[in-house]
Amino acid sequence: MSDATTQGNQLELLESARRQQATALTQMREAALENARYWEGVAGQSGAEVPQPSPTAWVKAHFDYLDTVTDAQFQYARALVTAGAPSQGE
Repeated sequence: MSDATTQGNQLELLESARRQQATALTQMREAALENARYWEGVAGQSGAEVPQPSPTAWVKAHFDYLDTVTDAQFQYARALVTAGAPSQGE
């Protein structure tokens, strides 16, 4: 297999992994937001004060951070693959 073919396969696998991780993060974000909204509702119904920033705001900020970190990791991996960096085994 040529280096170009190997590199193309690596990029395809990397992109596939990125899509899978993005899907998983989206699902986790939705579940966490649903949970935060539920507990904000419970707090509101009980007359308790919802802390500020709200749990929903914290969840959004947390997943925005995770999206940024994940994107940076994939950009770094892509740069290594396209630069032809040798694997650790070489």
